[in-house]
Amino acid sequence: MSDNTSDRLALIQLLYDLPPQQLNTLIIAIKVPNEVMPAMNAPHGDRTFALIQWAEGSTGCGIEKLQSSLNCIQNSQINIPEPEKLKNTLQIISRTELTPNESRNRESLLNKVNNIWIKGVLENSFYKQFIELRLEERLELVAPWKSISSYGQKKFYLMTPK
Repeated sequence: MSDNTSDRLALIQLLYDLPPQQLNTLIIAIKVPNEVMPAMNAPHGDRTFALIQWAEGSTGCGIEKLQSSLNCIQNSQINIPEPEKLKNTLQIISRTELTPNESRNRESLLNKVNNIWIKGVLENSFYKQFIELRLEERLELVAPWKSISSYGQKKFYLMTPK
C-alpha cells in the first residue's frame, strides 16, 4: 500500500467498519502486544487508532501487513458463533468422563473461555444488541386529532382523550 492519502483513508474506514469480533481477530493475527491496545470495552475508534499507530511505529508490523491481514480476514468466511451456541458446546464437552485432575483442568479452562471469550468479548460486542434511544413520550407536542378531520374520500371521526 502506498503512502497515498486516499489509500490511507480507505484503510482507516475499513478498520472503523469492521465488527468488533473481526477487529479482535486482526489484532490477534498480526500479534499486536497487549500493552499497545486499549481494553476491549474501549471505543472502537480508539482501538482502531492504536492499531494503526502501532502498525506504523518502529515495533509494528507495517501498513502493508496490516492491509494484507485485513484482506485475508474480510475474504475468509470466518464464522463467529453466537454466545448461546458456545455455551451449549461447552456443556457438551464437559459431559465426558475424566480423571479428577483432568476434570479440574477442564473446569479451569472452561471457566477461562467463558469469562474471557464469551463474557469478555462476545457479550460485550455489539452482536444482536440494540441502541437505546432514550426517547420520551411528549403528547402535548403532537395533537393530530385537532388538525385532521378528513383525508380524501374517507372521513375520520374525531376522538379526543378523556
